[in-house]
Amino acid sequence: MPKLKIGDVFRYGRPYSAESDVIDGYPNHFFATNSPGLPLAQLDSGINPIAFIRAPEGQRRPAILIRSSPHKIGSHDTPWQDTFDPDNGHIRYYGDNKEPGKNPDEAPGNKVLLDAFKIHSTLDSQLRSQAVPLLFYRAVSRNEKSKGYVEFNGFGIIQSVELITQYDRAKERAFPNYAFDFVIFDMRKEHEEFDWSWINDRRNPKLPIEKILQKAPESWKSWIKNGPKLLERNRRYVSKLLVATTAEQQPIPNSNEETALKKIYEFYTKKRFCRKIQ
Repeated sequence: MPKLKIGDVFRYGRPYSAESDVIDGYPNHFFATNSPGLPLAQLDSGINPIAFIRAPEGQRRPAILIRSSPHKIGSHDTPWQDTFDPDNGHIRYYGDNKEPGKNPDEAPGNKVLLDAFKIHSTLDSQLRSQAVPLLFYRAVSRNEKSKGYVEFNGFGIIQSVELITQYDRAKERAFPNYAFDFVIFDMRKEHEEFDWSWINDRRNPKLPIEKILQKAPESWKSWIKNGPKLLERNRRYVSKLLVATTAEQQPIPNSNEETALKKIYEFYTKKRFCRKIQ
């Protein structure tokens, strides 16, 4: 079974198929996450829950796949900006309500995450064993395309939830929504590799949760056992130089930040030119 590494980029495009392991030079997401005989693990929305199954312990949701699309920042689909910081084990992610006057609890993705948070935040270790893992992805540009590629950013849980008011600049209106703070769990003992066979086991209605836990990453087992008191110990941290590279300091191509930066450069370039000829 293929394993997912943080930072790996996968091809995610139509037609959806798990037959080929590589498409257009990139590993095929559907091949890497294939559960034979079961529906494909899709990332078509921001919040993508895999359907409940009837397990020995009761209803079980195998996983929730979270996708952020930086190229859509400021659009009708995404009038906000998520913050991904996998090297410090943190994601700030905004829910899927976009309508003023609508209860944000009723937005389908928000509802799924709020239900998951009830168990993620419990102090009862027995109840915590029923928790659903979240898997994190970001859309990235490859082969001069802003769509059809996703970068794996690890797995984890919801640490906190905040009810907020957001503003849609395009429509000049405010609306209520939720902001979710996710913890990305450490995978050092797994050599920075996520074994999708754990999710396959979670999708197997014949396997009890106690047996499935044996295949879970060590940080997940530790969190199940110890809960929030050891949460920081199970958070992913990467030791590295504090000086960012030139590429890291540059904005995402075709983003609002890149457009603003180009306008600033153009303004001051013209200003210096005018001074020279005076």
